[in-house]
Amino acid sequence: MPSKNSSVPKLSQEPTGWRFPWKSAIWYGMWIPFGVFLDQIAKFWAKTWLKWGDSIELIPNLLSLRYVENTGIAFSFPLRWTLLMAITAVLIVLLFGYFVRHFREISNWERTGFAAVISWAIGNGIDRFAYGSVADFISLKYFAIFNVADIVISIGAMLIILAQLLKKTHGK
Repeated sequence: MPSKNSSVPKLSQEPTGWRFPWKSAIWYGMWIPFGVFLDQIAKFWAKTWLKWGDSIELIPNLLSLRYVENTGIAFSFPLRWTLLMAITAVLIVLLFGYFVRHFREISNWERTGFAAVISWAIGNGIDRFAYGSVADFISLKYFAIFNVADIVISIGAMLIILAQLLKKTHGK
């Protein structure tokens, strides 16, 4: 009969060491393809229903729909994208790997933020590599022309930052 100090784990004890992050895998496996799908549908709609350069005013002198092909980076900033996109893709993959590996320390807000950033970045990446540009169609008169992916990526990044700030202020 083993002693009370036996090193054999009880059935109720959780095994130590690395375990496959099922919660994160299911979360990302569900939301990332869904986000890519929605991104491609929105851009397909814009390419099909909006004519190049035509503008449909939604809020006079502020918000309109206008289709353009963006060869720059997010929000129509005119920078060469090749090197920037390659660096960004590598950083996203590294961050994704890090956070999936450490999933126990990630809140659902952070998971949602990462899923948003990754899925919509993949959607924009598909366009860049398939067409050489991204379909932008939401125009703010005094800002830029962008697409839904740019909005969701920005919201995802804000969720990640906010979750980190809350962890620091609440000591979690």
